[in-house]
Amino acid sequence: SGYAALIEPRRVNFLELFDDQGTPTYRVGIESPDGKRWMAFYRMEVQPDQSWRIAGCVLISMSGQSV
Repeated sequence: SGYAALIEPRRVNFLELFDDQGTPTYRVGIESPDGKRWMAFYRMEVQPDQSWRIAGCVLISMSGQSV
């Protein structure tokens, strides 16, 4: 239930890819169906077959205007 904003979001904006202590991390702005704003941080990791997968996600509630 803590990640409900990620299910059928109203809007998604991929903002940047940055290095977080050697781990590529995407910063993504999300607007949930109820209009609340969130910032998601997706940590990425390379797999043995050289593909990339999400290794984890941190979701932070934001205040203010929609993304």
